[in-house]
Amino acid sequence: MSHTWAQNTVSGKVTSQNNEELIGVNISVKDISGLGTSTDFNGDYQISLPQGCHDLLFQYIGYKDLIKNVCLEQNKNL
Repeated sequence: MSHTWAQNTVSGKVTSQNNEELIGVNISVKDISGLGTSTDFNGDYQISLPQGCHDLLFQYIGYKDLIKNVCLEQNKNL
């Protein structure tokens, strides 16, 4: 028996307070070991996560670490 997890894509742009794109920001998922990404040359990132709530940890030299919680829900029919 195998299990599959619904994957959801989370994406965004990381910028400084001056709206400058930050290149190479490390983004890790605190509750899933080994899962992470980094921002590209435009400050953009994209990561696939399973359904549920996750803490994303943003780390960049010279800046304080930032944790953002994201909750991804299954598609619902209303």
